[in-house]
Amino acid sequence: MDSDPRKLSPIERYQQRAAQFLNQVRRLEARSRGYSNLRLAIVVVGLAALFFVPKDEEFWILLLTALLLFLVILFVAVAVRHQVIESRLQISREMIRRNQEGKARIARNWKDLPDRFPPAQLVRCRLAQDLDLFGQSSLFDLVCTANSWEGRNGVAQALLHGVEPQKLPDRQAAIRELAPKLEFRQLLECATLPLRKSVVPGNALFTPLQSDLTLLQQRSLRWFCFASPLLLLILLGLNLAAFLPRWPFGLLLTLNFAILALFRRKIDKSVSSAVSAEKAIAHYLQAFRYLAKESFSSPELVGLKTLGQEAFAKMRRLEGLISLSRLSSLPIPGFKYLLNLLLLWNLHLAMAFQKWWNRNGADFSRWLEAFGTLEEICAFASVLHDHPSWSFPEFVGDDRIVSQGLGHPLIPEAKRVDNDVSVGPQGRILMVTGSNMSGKTTLLRAIGINVLLAKAGGPVCAMKLALPWVQVVTSMRATDSVTEGVSLFMAELASIKVLMEAVQSASHEGNGLVLYLLDEVLLGTNIDERRVITFRLIKSLLRQRAIGAMSTHDLSLLHFTEFADHCQNIHFQETFVSNNGKLEMRFDYRIRDGEAQSRNAVALMKHIGLELE
Repeated sequence: MDSDPRKLSPIERYQQRAAQFLNQVRRLEARSRGYSNLRLAIVVVGLAALFFVPKDEEFWILLLTALLLFLVILFVAVAVRHQVIESRLQISREMIRRNQEGKARIARNWKDLPDRFPPAQLVRCRLAQDLDLFGQSSLFDLVCTANSWEGRNGVAQALLHGVEPQKLPDRQAAIRELAPKLEFRQLLECATLPLRKSVVPGNALFTPLQSDLTLLQQRSLRWFCFASPLLLLILLGLNLAAFLPRWPFGLLLTLNFAILALFRRKIDKSVSSAVSAEKAIAHYLQAFRYLAKESFSSPELVGLKTLGQEAFAKMRRLEGLISLSRLSSLPIPGFKYLLNLLLLWNLHLAMAFQKWWNRNGADFSRWLEAFGTLEEICAFASVLHDHPSWSFPEFVGDDRIVSQGLGHPLIPEAKRVDNDVSVGPQGRILMVTGSNMSGKTTLLRAIGINVLLAKAGGPVCAMKLALPWVQVVTSMRATDSVTEGVSLFMAELASIKVLMEAVQSASHEGNGLVLYLLDEVLLGTNIDERRVITFRLIKSLLRQRAIGAMSTHDLSLLHFTEFADHCQNIHFQETFVSNNGKLEMRFDYRIRDGEAQSRNAVALMKHIGLELE
């Protein structure tokens, strides 16, 4: 159902696929109603036959029996087919939602995107809070399409810490390859939807499987488990042939009963534990089935497919064992007890489950980690698919970040204003000035977020971005805390302390580079002390292995002789236009060289109707 992505824009592609799946849902709903009516008709025919077919002659009794048997077989066949139709219908409905979510991501309609839960410890990170990495209307909301805990954690970790630099070429190749595979990515997402709200690693879903191996470890019990059913069959045959009396057969049945009674708790625990993990197994199994069928060429995806094929083959065996466990639950009076007494059915299954876990349990973490990596790649591939104008960054050995057409990824394309901006080299600071609401903070966040996207291996919101591998540290959104007794000024100092420790560590080690982003620092103190501390902060930063940018309203900072020549000054400005006799303030969010020449605080006060004499 994929269309050629070169012929349609991403949003048109989502719209077309949503319409196609809507038509498919309507067809499947009609077929489902037909199968429901057919099942009802079969039941009605069977009941009518019971009431109206004569039962006083052998011929009619045989005919009725044959008819009812035929109807039962037909009902089962129709029910199985109906279930297939219902499964396809459910997938089609979910695919409509996936394409609606795709449109919402492009339009930045955050309320239409589902809640996904990154690991709580990452959400509280200062960098994440400063750059809107997590939470409502965040970068994580834009990027993450993963459902499993491993996938969501992988996306979150990649955004915060990046992937290993040596793995970036393979990661970018994998993202490029998966970007046009929209059908595969959406099917993968549909398969694991129930995992979306899980707040624990996938291993926890399979904890019930990790039962003790005491049954498997008893060799004599294993031999008896396999020998008893065969011996019962032999004894029964000899008894029917009048070679042996009945008591040996009865004695073995009694021994079977004793064995089942002795190990009942362990048998029931092992079987019920495996059955309780059935749903989680089914979700992952379907996802690995899609992975095993897809063809790839990039090295990372080929490796993930190999692991996926291994996981699919072994988990399919587990699913088969669970299916066999349902046999003892058939609604036939006494069947469960007869099955266990004659064949030691549940004992066989318990040992099979323990044997499976003993052989494959150690691989579970490896499989789930591989699937999480696949979901992580799919998430960034979705970003590339949805934003064809974005580009992959180039990592260089320089100490400068140079960009063309850099924009803030969380702003819709129709509203976003892109700028050419550079940061660095060492010993130079980008000073951003401008009036309120002109775009200073947005620019700093755009720089930081795009650097994090680049380090994660994903595309960036820029026509071109060349950068070194840097550690991003920020001081942008410090807040006070009444409960902890922390003032705004102390919170800002703590934030700056963390930043300085990072840049000093990089300078001490001599092989790292820090990108710092400072937004209106030290607002919690008076202007004189703020100026003194900021002056010392800038002087210290210029001596470190660091590059960065700072926004400020204090233009006097640009004229200190100690570092004026080390400042690259840019600014934003507003314009005032007359609209029906009223003066309106407008922003173009374009970078201009030099320092700001205007102020707008009083104008903003009047703009909102606040008149003070």
